[in-house]
Amino acid sequence: MSKTEERLRAENAALKRQIVELQGRVKAAASRENESLYTTILDNLPTPVSLKEADGRYLFVNKVFAERRGMTVNQIKGKTSSFLWPNETTEHFETRDEELRQTGQSVEVETESLGIDGVLRIYRGIKFPIFHADGKLAAIGSVHIDITERKRAEHGAAEKTVLLQAILDAAPATIAFRNLKNQFVFMNEQMATLIGGQLEDFVGKTSTEIRGVIAGETVEAMAASVLETKQPIIDREFFPPRNPEKFARYSVVPVFENGDILLGTVAIGQDITEHKALEDRLRQSQKMEAVGQLTSGVAHDFNNLLLIMLGNAELLGAKIPVDEISQQPVAQIKDAVDRASSLTQRLLAFSRQQTLSPVAADVAKLIGGIEDMLRRTLGETITISLGLASDLWSATIDSHQFESALVNLAINARDAMPEGGALTIETENVVFDKAYARRHEEVTPGDYVKVSVHDTGAGMSREVLNKVFEPFFTTKDVGEGSGLGLSMVYGFVKQSNGHITIDSEIGHGATINIYVPRAQETAAIDEAMVNLPEIRHGKERILVVEDDENVRLVPVSILRDQGYEVIEAMDGEEAMAHITKGESFDLLFTDVLLPGGMNGVEIAKEIKRIQPGIKVLYTTGYAENTILREAQLNPDEFVLPKPYMRTELLDKIRVALDG
Repeated sequence: MSKTEERLRAENAALKRQIVELQGRVKAAASRENESLYTTILDNLPTPVSLKEADGRYLFVNKVFAERRGMTVNQIKGKTSSFLWPNETTEHFETRDEELRQTGQSVEVETESLGIDGVLRIYRGIKFPIFHADGKLAAIGSVHIDITERKRAEHGAAEKTVLLQAILDAAPATIAFRNLKNQFVFMNEQMATLIGGQLEDFVGKTSTEIRGVIAGETVEAMAASVLETKQPIIDREFFPPRNPEKFARYSVVPVFENGDILLGTVAIGQDITEHKALEDRLRQSQKMEAVGQLTSGVAHDFNNLLLIMLGNAELLGAKIPVDEISQQPVAQIKDAVDRASSLTQRLLAFSRQQTLSPVAADVAKLIGGIEDMLRRTLGETITISLGLASDLWSATIDSHQFESALVNLAINARDAMPEGGALTIETENVVFDKAYARRHEEVTPGDYVKVSVHDTGAGMSREVLNKVFEPFFTTKDVGEGSGLGLSMVYGFVKQSNGHITIDSEIGHGATINIYVPRAQETAAIDEAMVNLPEIRHGKERILVVEDDENVRLVPVSILRDQGYEVIEAMDGEEAMAHITKGESFDLLFTDVLLPGGMNGVEIAKEIKRIQPGIKVLYTTGYAENTILREAQLNPDEFVLPKPYMRTELLDKIRVALDG
């Protein structure tokens, strides 16, 4: 029973007691025929009292009643309700009088009345019958209580309740109050939404009745613990089973009245689904970044070792007989180095340290250009469908690396469809707004070209999707895959300032979406072809800067063997010593990352200040590419990635010298 119901019952009981007392006094006064005592008793009651004849005319009113109407007792006697009240109030009273005449029972009334002070007052009372000895209705009595102040207080409380409900519904948290029986008494809309229903579905029910076990512990058990210990439980995390995609954090605290009477518990929670998703993405990003740093370091050192092996193998091959048997070991060494070099390039691709040559490219044309190769690669059991947008924007990408990424995706799809299937490649223009960029920190708002590769293969589980872009992760058997295909694609897209997503479900194939930035200029129709010189000999003077003596020996030996005059330096200080002595060079061939305080770009800048006409050829193995991108190379500066073959070095040297 609510407090309001209890209060109304108490008021009714008080009125009935007054009625019984009044009836007793009236009978006593009548029996003694002492009208003066009769009037005195009624006039001293603190509430308005009236008696009407059975036909509705006032037989008597007490002084309080008359004063509230601004009249005398005699002015009211013999009049009907219409004399005292407006039409609406009169109709209300007469309806209640008729109800009493018909039933012979007391009736409750509540009405508003404008007093002589201009204040609208509210009265609550009881009309009761008075009978003759023969049982016929003699009069209708009424007793009223002024409940104006209480009503105002209730109205104010109601307004506060409505306001409080609105505030709690607007709060960015879930809030619910439970009584000592663990039944919900109140909850805001956020709580109801998180649980998965409407407010009315939950009020009066326990947590277990609504939600059952959550993460091995019921919310009811939490509340019970708080009720028992009177200590709060802070920051527990749950998956609401009615809404399993959500994730919430709760605190349950005890609620006291007057500081010591326990009333129940309040649960305050927050939907942290998006927060948890951001945490997961951040952890994944940090993990990928850490793996990228590790792989780039390994690739750098490995490239230097490969360069030593390749260079010496070629030098050895030039000194032994050219017959097939003699050259076979050299060829095997070079083939192994080539395969190892391909592996390091994939590692560099993942760690975003490979050397890219981004241009404005026609993506649809690039896809169409490798369609035949894809069909041959995938075989006859897999059909290929292309859905290329006719109005596709140009994209800023390295064309060769993009084609390589697409081939890797196709091969990965083929392996997921051993019994055959379908591969679909589609393109479209998309625009990422600021809202999307806020949900994906690596994305910059703007225009992108989207390339979707969808297969009808076996699909992937959530656990596999979380690791699919990591290098060396593979679901294939040992020896059937390196686990570098998708990681290379991931690194290429990220290094191209793009975005990549993957959607998959077991038994429903996979879709990988690549987003690459839109180019500001139109794609060139034909790529420029560089005609390399046939003669690789030279007499020019070249300064070679490389800190690793074994690595430096390779280009120095190759260049000297071709007639070039080569001067060696292990760092910037030694290189500048040759320049300050007045030595002149036609070409600077330098590693980018060097010890001693000066990197290759800084050495080149300082030498070009002293010898403006010198040409520059950089060689790079990993993260120093960042230095090259920031340096914004001039037309007379070139790059040769490690490891390089003898012919590649000589060709690039001539391009740099003759360019």
